[in-house]
Amino acid sequence: MKKILLLFSICLIPMLGYAQTDENGKERVYIDYFSRPGTISNILAEALRNKVIEGIQKMDRVELIDVDSNEALKTEAKRRQEASAMGDAVCRSEVMTTLGTQYLIQGNITSMQGVKKTDSKGKTYYQGSVSYTLKIVDPSNGTLKGTQTFTHEGLTGNIGDTPDEAIIKTLDYVVISMDDFVDEYFKMKGTIVPGSTHYIFYYLTTCILFLYY
Repeated sequence: MKKILLLFSICLIPMLGYAQTDENGKERVYIDYFSRPGTISNILAEALRNKVIEGIQKMDRVELIDVDSNEALKTEAKRRQEASAMGDAVCRSEVMTTLGTQYLIQGNITSMQGVKKTDSKGKTYYQGSVSYTLKIVDPSNGTLKGTQTFTHEGLTGNIGDTPDEAIIKTLDYVVISMDDFVDEYFKMKGTIVPGSTHYIFYYLTTCILFLYY
């Protein structure tokens, strides 16, 4: 009996693998500019955002598009900085919807700093510390799909001779953190490939006959 179950399981494994073949139907996701306190430089903020982009791209799970690559969104962002806050969110959502955006990733940087330290020999160095939050929003109705806060500090190799150097080194951990973020909110999707049902039926029938005889 155990032998029969084992053989049946072996037959099912390749069949299921074939049934879960991925299709080129990735969700279209835009990543917005990140908000930040005035104490954080634009250069460091963009460096963080670029690392987030790099990490998500490596997962190859969604069609990720930088808002900076779209002229309509760049123009709208500039107008939004000059105009009053009222109606801005609506305008941006309309642009996103027109572009066929399914989700928008928004980022808010809480802090980016190099904490001053002194080693046993009295030498001064800096240890990087970075905190930020990512939100995933459906621009068509403003619904929040998910939110996650990240803090990177006290990590191996995130030290430097200057605060900025320590921060930049810490940003390497941002890329790694995107693995869990993408797995949580953009799960792998499998689908039955057209024409595969005949193959599955044939394979399953063959396995049953093999087990019977």
